[in-house]
Amino acid sequence: MRVVDLGCGLGGHFTEFVKTGGLHFPDDREIGIIQPKDCLGVDKQSRFQGDVEGQGFNFMCMDVTEDQALMELPDADYYLVWDFLHHLPDQNWVAGIVQTAIHRARKGVWIRMLSFEDDMMTGEGRLKALGLRFAWSKWPVTKTLMVDMLSIINEYKMQTSRNSVAAKPKPGDRVRATGDPNVVPENAAATVKKYDLTAQGPKVEERFDPPLVAKWEIIVTG
Repeated sequence: MRVVDLGCGLGGHFTEFVKTGGLHFPDDREIGIIQPKDCLGVDKQSRFQGDVEGQGFNFMCMDVTEDQALMELPDADYYLVWDFLHHLPDQNWVAGIVQTAIHRARKGVWIRMLSFEDDMMTGEGRLKALGLRFAWSKWPVTKTLMVDMLSIINEYKMQTSRNSVAAKPKPGDRVRATGDPNVVPENAAATVKKYDLTAQGPKVEERFDPPLVAKWEIIVTG
């Protein structure tokens, strides 16, 4: 396998990786010519199989939190772990998945995760001061902070001495004003997905400079 996508859903991640992966892994000039047959999507929802295989990708129906499941994951050049970690049962599983991906990946791991940071610079702290919050901050999910993620990765790096890591905001997921649909009133229902004026009422208007970070990207190479 060239690419394994954990929590692949409908399989759209592969197309994006082939188009943009060279920006994050510039030493690999072959990313742009990766073929669908060299990609494996892993998801516990079997309903995605038809969509994924219909695009020429391979599909494995598997719940990675089941006993011995991580042992079944194949080696690959790259692992994608996008918008997936908050669905795991707890931080121990987050660590297990991330470190397994690093172990299995020959060239790199690309992680995307929601921001649960609470700081006053680019985190939710600036929203809370206005009586607002990120829509996902009260979801009943596993909330991984950047310091936790870097600790997980660095713990593995110490064992292998071969990886480098870079963390940065995902460019298309910056919150530049309170009008962003990912910003909701602090007292909105815990399960709310997006802002709804009718259901939640008006919000205070304010712009953010620097913008807030809604989603982080972490690139592990080596």
